[in-house]
Amino acid sequence: MNIHHFFKDNKKISEAEILRQKENKALKDITLRKPLTDKQEHDIEVLWTAVSGTKKRFFCHDWYEIYNITEPNPDRVKYYIPNDFYYGYVDGFFSNSRLCKVLDNKEYYELLFPEVTHPKTIIRRSGSILTDGHYQMIDTGKAIDLCKAAGEVIVKPSMESWGGVNIKFWHVSQGEQVLREILNSMSYYVVQGILGQHSSLNAIHSQSINTIRVLSFIFEGEVHVLSSVLRMGVGNSRFDNASAGGLFCGITHDGVLKDKAYDKHRQCFERHPQGAEFAGVRLPSYNQICEQVKMLAPRLATATRIVSWDYAVEEDGTPVLVEANMTMGGVNVHQETNGPVFGDMTERVLRYVFEHNEKLRG
Repeated sequence: MNIHHFFKDNKKISEAEILRQKENKALKDITLRKPLTDKQEHDIEVLWTAVSGTKKRFFCHDWYEIYNITEPNPDRVKYYIPNDFYYGYVDGFFSNSRLCKVLDNKEYYELLFPEVTHPKTIIRRSGSILTDGHYQMIDTGKAIDLCKAAGEVIVKPSMESWGGVNIKFWHVSQGEQVLREILNSMSYYVVQGILGQHSSLNAIHSQSINTIRVLSFIFEGEVHVLSSVLRMGVGNSRFDNASAGGLFCGITHDGVLKDKAYDKHRQCFERHPQGAEFAGVRLPSYNQICEQVKMLAPRLATATRIVSWDYAVEEDGTPVLVEANMTMGGVNVHQETNGPVFGDMTERVLRYVFEHNEKLRG
């Protein structure tokens, strides 16, 4: 079976097109740009003509002026994947949205990935069904008691909680009525205990759980770790998402933070607003996280071959899988901090996509 038949998904195409248009619309708000040189313009045209076999343009060219700001090597700019092309023709090609929507459910993570550590699940709600951390049915009274016994919990939608949307915290000091209101505000969610985090991550920002996002890609018979970034909260925020005001900083292949972080507006920070330096900070258990990602990624290959994994690290260094974003995990944070997302594989990946993606052959 050809991969382009296997991953054909008309609904996904529609979703990707909407996001692609949204990305290009957002370009108007990005003022930090650096015009391309004549050589860069020429190199980009040569690359895309070679991989596509045509001079037709499949992306918004303005993205390259944005990448030109943060890329220190002008000859490497041509290898960046424009956001609109990535969302419209790459992410949706290597994933099947219908299958991802089924599998990318926090209620199932412990079943899908039993070998690794997860946040402690207190209760789950699946419509009218409540279960405890062991998938055993309970009633509302028992669910309330379990949350009270935990003292403090985080309530997450089972699916589609990107950017911290609809995630809520509850502390026993807020009282039972507030808890009931939170638990009745959604029909599908997981309630988890609050994680601690390793001292090196806590020193950067203690109010949020700062997560390591690892982008994996199955290609040419191998699981590749394409890029990793550290996501951090700012101020009193408990969220590390850039969309919620957080920062992201690139991570080297040996698990060390780079010297600059960015926010969603592409503002550059050489130190965290709370004072911590980024450069040279070695992240705990980074190699172990990458090994886990390589182990887990193949079991999702039926649904997706490109996954954004979010990991926390507990006080004792234990990696904790927080989330596996199986589609639309984002490309901006990786390219802004670590360069072209497919690196040395860029031409091979693009040739493969143009050869097999039916959307590009019309």
